[in-house]
Amino acid sequence: MGFPYADPAPPPEPSGGPERPSWPAWYAPVGFLCATFLTLSFVLVFERLGLRSVLPGPALVIFQALVQDVILVGTALLFAARTIRPRAWHFGLGGTALERALSFAGRAVLGYIAFLLVARLYDVVFDPSGEQRIVEALGADRGLAWLVAGGVLVIVFAPVAEELFFRGFFYGSLRGQLGAPGAAIASSLVFALVHFTSAQTLSLLPLLGVLGLLFCFLYERTGSLYPCIALHALNNAVAYAGVGYTRSLEGGPVVGVVLGLAMLAAAVIVPALARGRAAL
Repeated sequence: MGFPYADPAPPPEPSGGPERPSWPAWYAPVGFLCATFLTLSFVLVFERLGLRSVLPGPALVIFQALVQDVILVGTALLFAARTIRPRAWHFGLGGTALERALSFAGRAVLGYIAFLLVARLYDVVFDPSGEQRIVEALGADRGLAWLVAGGVLVIVFAPVAEELFFRGFFYGSLRGQLGAPGAAIASSLVFALVHFTSAQTLSLLPLLGVLGLLFCFLYERTGSLYPCIALHALNNAVAYAGVGYTRSLEGGPVVGVVLGLAMLAAAVIVPALARGRAAL
């Protein structure tokens, strides 16, 4: 069962291959637990070996976040490989025509506008006081180099890794058993919970859950992960630029805007180029 008014399922890849593999539903929870275990194990080993002193605070946070992203992607690929050799289009990362790729960026922008309306309503009704302190943790207030490094992590790497895992893999595994609505709810709950870092972020979790549902809806409607990545990157870019502006960080707004626009452009260019290569 899909979302109402969803577009038909995407056609097979240009080479005429089979439809996307049907992964068992248990892949999702077990894969998530494995990724969590591997991430925590890495942090523990890192601490036990006394490597914390090798990297300055922000560099350590960025490095650990990158490792976590790699673990998420690697876990998704390893579990998917149990069924069939994973390929990009299995996760919604196949090529498509330029016109359709352009619509990905447009839908991402429309999705973000819809999310802003929901966020504004939530703010009026509940007056949340929570905030994420990721900018300070990444050292973005220590200089332009840290600001750019943190922006690349938050706006480029995180959206790609998290969308591939939570929508491409987690949602994709549950969809056959729970249907699109059930899989969307389950994956969005987990997506929100993994962003809980302290009591300060508690009031933000409902909004993150709504954002996760929007990602799933976009994926279901388009059959592609690119608009989800674009929307995720756009949300992070606006937040990053906003924090840079309100805290008067030199170059903060510019970094957020440039990286956000670059990711929107990538959501158009990458699938169009992939389609072009497949046609050769």
